[in-house]
Amino acid sequence: MTGGVQEQRRTLVRPVPGGWPLRGALIGLGLAFMISDVVTDTVDLSAPSGWFSLVIPYLPLLVLPVGIIVGAVTTLVVFVVTMSAPPDSLMLSAAVAPMLIAIGFAAYGLPRRAALAFGGAFFALLLASALLAPGRLPVFIGLTVTGSLAASAGLAADLFRTRSEVATARVARLREEQAQVRVEERARLALELHDVVAHDVTVIAMQARRAEMLRDPDKSAAILESIGDSASSALQDLRRLVALLSSDAAQEPSALPGGRSAPGAGASDIGEPGAGEPGAGEPGAGEPGGEATAAEHVTAQLRSIAADLERAGFPVELDIEGDLDLVPVSVWQVLSRTMRELGTNVLKYADPAAIVGVRLVVGEAHLELAVENSVADPGSGGQAPSTRAGIAAMRARCEVFGGRVSAGVVGAQNASARAPRSTGHGVRWRTSMTIPLPGRATVEASGAAGAPPEQAREESERA
Repeated sequence: MTGGVQEQRRTLVRPVPGGWPLRGALIGLGLAFMISDVVTDTVDLSAPSGWFSLVIPYLPLLVLPVGIIVGAVTTLVVFVVTMSAPPDSLMLSAAVAPMLIAIGFAAYGLPRRAALAFGGAFFALLLASALLAPGRLPVFIGLTVTGSLAASAGLAADLFRTRSEVATARVARLREEQAQVRVEERARLALELHDVVAHDVTVIAMQARRAEMLRDPDKSAAILESIGDSASSALQDLRRLVALLSSDAAQEPSALPGGRSAPGAGASDIGEPGAGEPGAGEPGAGEPGGEATAAEHVTAQLRSIAADLERAGFPVELDIEGDLDLVPVSVWQVLSRTMRELGTNVLKYADPAAIVGVRLVVGEAHLELAVENSVADPGSGGQAPSTRAGIAAMRARCEVFGGRVSAGVVGAQNASARAPRSTGHGVRWRTSMTIPLPGRATVEASGAAGAPPEQAREESERA
């Protein structure tokens, strides 16, 4: 934006500053000079030449309000006319002040090249006049000095105005950037609040609903205990998020002690390793401190998802394939939050009487996390309301790593992102996340070049 201001200054003519008040002042000044000449009998108005001598010297002031270009051209014409007048004429001395004012405005308002051309033409005329009329040399020297001072004053005013415009443009650009930052912060905060609150509240709502339908006191007590744990976890995560925002932390922690991945990834949340299991919260439990630890965390979290769903009454088939050690640590949090989101969606939409398939596959060049379930009957009250923010959040995180998220009916020609509630009871619904593994490609390329695969993998992770 600042470059655009400077580029415009090189190509555009400024209007006369001050608006109509200054333009009126210029015309008034010219008229005042003319009235002064009439009152002091400097000119003889009995002859046409007298009127000519009265008007011509002050034409630059009278035409400047029309435009700076018109004023600059008029100044050159007036200078030539006054230099052609007889030596005893007072036209030149009367025209000095108006010409100097016009020179200052020309230096201020004309584009750079036009201002240089005007200045060169004016001083060339001065030099030619000095050569043709040596007797007026002191006048020409005085005009040269005062003209240079007038041009310097105009250039200084132009420089000040340009810097002011650049500063104004910079302030406007900074305001736009700040507004964009605020928008992005709101979006990030909305995503964090969704991760912190939505999952825990969904777990509480669905478990409370299922507890109403149970007649077994032991199972009901277990569900109520889980509801209390989820509520405590949600409160703890909200406090952590408030503390994070209050401290104006620039980066979100990728992992916290006890296997907590970030605000909203509490140990008692659905899918968190150790939720309701022995060893939860022990130092290092599920803490992604390296490749092996990240792989162990992914496995433990998937098993925890399956265990939570089974406790909620869903039959689960868990399938893990491939070498999880190849999953980069940077992908771990995306995988962790996506697991929780998919597990929560099962609680919200799935039919508890049908098998839920949870599958994680680490392939040759990508990993895929997929959950397949049957859709519950919307009329049974088994589906919870949805804002559809979960799929959008998963897509946003996945796209950072060049991956994609798809959701739709199993066997359909085109994947659909509609809410499962609209597909009908008993339909199999599949949600999957696919992320490329550039580290795996690096390992294979290095191995083809003769490096041992384990060594190549270590070098890739260090890079």
